Amino acid sequence: LNYVKVHTSADVVAYKRFAKAVLNADSHVARQVADSELVEAVIEKDDRRQELYNGVRILLTYYKVLSQNLTPDGNSSILVVEQISRVDSAGQPGFWGEREIRKRHTAKLEYENYRWRVTHFDEQ
Repeated sequence: LNYVKVHTSADVVAYKRFAKAVLNADSHVARQVADSELVEAVIEKDDRRQELYNGVRILLTYYKVLSQNLTPDGNSSILVVEQISRVDSAGQPGFWGEREIRKRHTAKLEYENYRWRVTHFDEQ
């Protein structure tokens, strides 16, 4: 039950929207949950990110929240999340994928004007 609570909390949902937009290089969606300066800085690193996914087809991506630290006032959150993408080599059939690519993200989010915004994003 705690797993569902964490994965559906508003800060985690905002992070997931941002991380998915970054993976897809969709700056429009990323700007909905983060400031333009952060989006530009993260999207600039897209060449390095795409090297990792070169020659593979992403079948599905899911997220494993390793830690969620909310401040006592509930206005700030720090997340450590593992992004797991199941992939197949180009031209290979399959539903689950032959391998996975894992990336660890650290994100800081702030709650302002009734919504969560990503203010810091680091990927390893």
